Amino acid sequence: MSECKYSPLFGRVIVKREVEAKKGSIMIPEHIRKKHARSEGIVVAIGPTAEGVSLGDHVIFGKHSGTWLDATYAGSAENDDGTMFLCQDEDILAIIKGA
Repeated sequence: MSECKYSPLFGRVIVKREVEAKKGSIMIPEHIRKKHARSEGIVVAIGPTAEGVSLGDHVIFGKHSGTWLDATYAGSAENDDGTMFLCQDEDILAIIKGA
């Protein structure tokens, strides 16, 4: 699990999406990967009042329910790839068991 430079407030959760850059021997362009990526990832930070999720949980989240964090937030190079997602704990739709 990666270090997260953000500390969410209240019931918010930060999820890091696992992005596949290669499918077989075909390279998928970045803008296509972001647009069609699955809405799942690993919880890397949780707010103090978030319920139902723990650090390291593999979850499915609502794609249009939160904010994608990128380099525009705090000038962080950590999120240049746009894989960090900030949402409310209620926006977590399911926890994937055994993942």
